[in-house]
Order: sequence, then structure tokens, then C-alpha cells
Amino acid sequence: HDDTTHCRFRKALVKAGAYDALLAEVCRQIENHGLQVKEAAAAIIDATLIESAAHPRTYVQVPAEDRAEDETPDEPACVVFCADHDARWIKTGRKSMSGHKGVARCDEQGFMDKIHTTPAHVGESPQFESMIDGSNAQRVLADKAYASTANRDTLKGKHRDGILHKAVRARPLRQSQKRFKKLISKHRFRIEQCFDTMKRLFGLYRAQYFGVAKIHAQMVMAALSQTLLKAAHKITFNR
Repeated sequence: HDDTTHCRFRKALVKAGAYDALLAEVCRQIENHGLQVKEAAAAIIDATLIESAAHPRTYVQVPAEDRAEDETPDEPACVVFCADHDARWIKTGRKSMSGHKGVARCDEQGFMDKIHTTPAHVGESPQFESMIDGSNAQRVLADKAYASTANRDTLKGKHRDGILHKAVRARPLRQSQKRFKKLISKHRFRIEQCFDTMKRLFGLYRAQYFGVAKIHAQMVMAALSQTLLKAAHKITFNR
């Protein structure tokens, strides 16, 4: 009966689209304890892959590659006979997987305040503008997947540019760009720690439900859990 009650409550929250508001409210309460989130010096943006809860019974010969710096690629071959109709194939290195992609924003302390979820094949770069919306951070940090003229123009007049530079053929990185990479990496690793905690402690290594909306709810709950855990440690330590 408890499981049924939890399931119905989760479905009601998903239907109402209440998870983003829940995340915003938790961030507001954390700020009341003196932990900066919206007024942080830096906003860090990155994405992680979430394996689908359903194992497709078909094999896609040429899955989309995880090249998020490009625009959203053409729709790859559809996965037939899969319970999760929103899941898509993506290739990372030598491994292919079917699932979803979660894009997150956190501050330099690791408090997440924004989540966006898509099928795995959707590029990260086109999500950049929506991910910085509402941020009051002085600088936005992101890896080279977001290195595009459009994204850099979006930051002008609003935030300092902390997007890593991308080397291209016959044009390697300059020494100044390499030094910039080392400087940014000292802060950008924080979001990787957040993803690790969400997967290791709160089950985000694999989807528990079907569909982008429910996967989004799962990711928000994992982000809330790691944020509250971090806040509890900091508040206790400060006291």
C-alpha cells in the first residue's frame, strides 16, 4: 500500500510538472541558511547519460555519437519493440547505450538549482541558453561541448565567459587557452562530483521509469537528495 501511495503521488507531481518548482523551493530554503545558490560566483553546466530501464530487443547499427558540441543530429534509427519510447541510442567511445541525457547547473559548492532532461541523442550545446536562464552567477563554466559562437554571444553583457576552448584541425589550443583550461577545471570538477553522488548514492546510474517526464523527476529527486545531503553537512559544520 505504501508503494502504491508513493507511485500515485509521484505520478501526480509529474502530471502537474511540479518537480522544477520543488527544486527551486529547496534552493530558496538553503539560501535562508546562508548557503549561496543563485548569488553564487559561478554557475557550472554539464550533462550526464542515464541508461534506460528497458533493454531494447533491437540493435541499432549506427547510433548517434555523443558529440554535444554540434547541433542536435538527425533522428537516428528508431528503437523498435522498446517499452521506453523516449529512449534513444548514443555512442560514447566504444560503448553504445540506449537512454536519456540529463543537463544540470550547479554553483561552485555543488548545489544544483536547474535540471533539464532529454533523450540521449539530443545535443548539449542547444540547451545552453535555457540552462543559464535565471542565473545570477558572475561567470558560467562549461566544457568544450558548449564551445560555439552562439553560446558565447549569449553570455555577453550577462556573465563572464568560462566555456572551454575547442581545438580544431590545423589550429591547436594556444598557451593562454591551455592555462585557461587548467584554471576552469579547478572549479568545473564540482559538477562531476555531484553526478557521481547522484549515481552512487541515489540510483541515477540507471533509469527507474519510462519516458522523459518521469526520468526528469528521477533526476530532480537525485539532485535534491545530494543537495540536501551537502547542505546538511555544511550547516552542521558551520554550527
